[in-house]
Amino acid sequence: MVSATLTSALLATASLINVASAAAEARLLRGVCAPLPGSFPMTNTNTAMVGEVFMHAVGTGTYIDDLLPRWASIDMQSRGQLPYEVMGLYNNTGFAYLPISCYDDVGLSSRVGEATPYRVNTERGSMIEGGSKTGLMLEPYAYYVDGEKQSGVYLGAAGVVRWAWSQGHTANGNLLWTPRLMVVTDSDPQAGELKDGEVAGFLVAKQAS
Repeated sequence: MVSATLTSALLATASLINVASAAAEARLLRGVCAPLPGSFPMTNTNTAMVGEVFMHAVGTGTYIDDLLPRWASIDMQSRGQLPYEVMGLYNNTGFAYLPISCYDDVGLSSRVGEATPYRVNTERGSMIEGGSKTGLMLEPYAYYVDGEKQSGVYLGAAGVVRWAWSQGHTANGNLLWTPRLMVVTDSDPQAGELKDGEVAGFLVAKQAS
């Protein structure tokens, strides 16, 4: 028997798929940092900086929607590769809230002054990697449905703002949700479709209250 919670999540996911395919548009915003809530210009430079801003999951139809995020990096390892880190969302009070910092000449990163930004590595599943020097930079977008601008600044890359969220566990048994950008590439032409166990959603930047 399918639970009521799972049913509502599936319905929400189906709704998002229909909206995204029929009447939605993502428009890239000018500037890397300036569109984000709470951004301010740095003195003596032409760059903008963002302080206490968080990346929220929205539209997944699950309990992680608008949950104040606790992000952390998790070591991953594929056959023949050195370990690398992907960003995941925990429902665990043992992890600190992770705000976004941003510089126009660097991009979005997890710490103020961090020179290596978050990237979406399309060669390794299109997840968000911390400290990666390859991949797509996270970009700010406005999202429109039926011509109406939706609230918030949507994060994505290459014109795509839809993310596929999947639930798993870390090596320590902590529950972890990881977002995968649904961007189609030559190496993954089916990336725009949901895989088993995934729910569609978005990643939105919101200022800490």
